[in-house]
Amino acid sequence: MRAWLASLPWALGLAFGACALGCSRPTATHPATAATPPAAPIARELPSSIGPAPVAAATPPASERDPVALAEAPTLIEVGAHEAPAVAIGREFAAAEAAGQSALVYVGAEWCAPCKVFRAALVAGELASALPRLRFIGLDHDHHGEGLRALGYDLKYVPMFAFPGPGGRATGLGFGGVPMEVKDAPVAHLVARIGALVGKPPRPPGDSATD
Repeated sequence: MRAWLASLPWALGLAFGACALGCSRPTATHPATAATPPAAPIARELPSSIGPAPVAAATPPASERDPVALAEAPTLIEVGAHEAPAVAIGREFAAAEAAGQSALVYVGAEWCAPCKVFRAALVAGELASALPRLRFIGLDHDHHGEGLRALGYDLKYVPMFAFPGPGGRATGLGFGGVPMEVKDAPVAHLVARIGALVGKPPRPPGDSATD
């Protein structure tokens, strides 16, 4: 009995220590085993967080927005390098009359910067309402120069615009060249002069107003 009583304090201390050790494990936190909420998959974050910014839709030219301007938009007919100017101009002059257009000979060159700028604006539809009902007969100074001079066209300056007559011959109505002060922005200047040449008030490029 005395031996049992003597060992009782030791047994109680051992049991208490074991209880204390077992209760402390669930609350002990180790950096390597700390519970953390599951991370969201990176693939789900990409579209909204670092995806490319939306691209604004390009505004269509006036000729695409305005059916009337589209129907009356100027036409550019490029004449082949080996085609005779007399044949090409005579053919397009007759086609313009049949379509209710005014034919206008347009002579440019690869080395002429204002020629390239004007042609680009014309092809892009930017002059659809500024120069309605015109048929530009596009010729190249270097390829067609000799044939054009034989028809009476003055090619001293380019770009050159002139009214043709039946058979493609020059009528003497036209102009050529761009002043130095407007050489960096020639389109508005050329639109104004062409409008005056064909006898109608010119409209600024991009104006979608109709007659």
